[in-house]
This record gives sequence, structure tokens and C-alpha cells, in this order.
Amino acid sequence: MTVRVPGETEPRDAVVLVIDSGRDLALLRIEADGLVPAQFAAPGDVRVGDAVVAVGYALDLDGDPSVTVGIVSALDRTSVDMTKALKGLVQTDAPISSGNSGGALVNALGQVIGLTTFVAIPDEGSSANSVGFAISNQELLPTIDRLRDATNGSAPTAGYLGVGLADRFDGGSGALVAEVEPGSPAAAAGVDVGDAIVSIDGTAITGPAGLMATIRDGQPGDEVLIGLRRSGRLVSLSATLARQPAG
Repeated sequence: MTVRVPGETEPRDAVVLVIDSGRDLALLRIEADGLVPAQFAAPGDVRVGDAVVAVGYALDLDGDPSVTVGIVSALDRTSVDMTKALKGLVQTDAPISSGNSGGALVNALGQVIGLTTFVAIPDEGSSANSVGFAISNQELLPTIDRLRDATNGSAPTAGYLGVGLADRFDGGSGALVAEVEPGSPAAAAGVDVGDAIVSIDGTAITGPAGLMATIRDGQPGDEVLIGLRRSGRLVSLSATLARQPAG
């Protein structure tokens, strides 16, 4: 792995200290002097409509990074695929191209508000324009601390509830429980197939990705309050998270 600092002609060797594929992040180390650290905006200072600039090596073009301008289109988006679950994403219409991933999304003061991660690719029969996403400081900053701890020998842990999920088919928000693992924290708490989980510890769950990421960010032994819809009724259950099974 190599890193080329803007303004330099030669790459620097980099060491990958730890990878967190579930959050689409990694921590690298290079030997360098005189670098100016980035300033991060407070997570609560980001608002829909704020002007932003995306910085990154779009299409790996020669020379220094590219910048594109847009606004914060939405906050607290979620996404999930086969390898990762992301929550608390910043949505932006600032154009993001291949090569931008990992670049900074900054506000009008030059403060980092997130790291760009992906753009929406429309399915057949749908369309999308300028729908890009960045990992927000709300998620990024605690993850950096966890990654640093992991480099010091503290093995990262993840919470486990033990449910299989699906999108709600009735148009409501939340995550539909499609499966409950026998002997899991969910089973012990009384979660049933067909329940729609709509909140964890009072924080709204908008879909399966948000629930998966929220539980993953918990620690084994944490007690969480699950708000769910069951046969039209709002039910509250308490569950104690277990350790995420290997694999």
C-alpha cells in the first residue's frame, strides 16, 4: 500500500493497521512530518441544505484531487449489502465518481463532515441523479477510536441479537423480523417472526440496514430496549446483546 501526499511526486509506504469492512473503513499509517491534521465538524452541526465540497481522486486523473460542489440532501440514511451495513449516512448531491471513495466531504468552513463512500446506482426501471453518500462524523469518529484500540491489541467486538430481517411490505418504517434464531437474545426477549422493529433505545429504526448497524455497534452484555409493532400494537421488549458469532 502506498500513499501520495498532494504536492509531492513520490509515494510513501503505508501500513494497513486494521480493516473494518463492515463499516467500509480502514486505518493506515505513514511516516511523514509537517502534515496539517484535518478539522472535523461536530456531528450535530450538520444540517440539510448546508453547502459541501467533495474532495477525492475522481477517475484517478493525473495531478491533484478533484473537488465538486453540492449540498447536504439528507441525514441519517442507511444502506446494506452482502459485506457491510451503514447507518447515519450523509446524502449529498455533490457529484461523486469512482476514485472519490474515502475522500473528505467538507463544509463551507473546510471542516470534514464525513468520508464519501458510494453513489446510488439505479435498478432497471428506476433513475437516480446526484445521490451520493458519506460516512458521517457521528459514525466515523467513534469508529476511528475503535480502530485505534484494535491496533493496540483490543479485539473489536460486535453485538448480536439473532434475527433475520426483511423490508416491511406494508409501507411502514422499521425492519420486519423474518427469522428468530433459537437460543438467541431476540428469542429470550420474546421477539416473534412478523414483528416490525421500529426503534432501539428510543432511536427510530427506518429499515433493516439501520437495525443491523445499530446492533453491530453495541457490545456484548449491553441491554437494549426494542420497540416493535405486533398486530398493530406497540410493544416494548428488553434484550441483552450477545457476542457476534464468528463468520
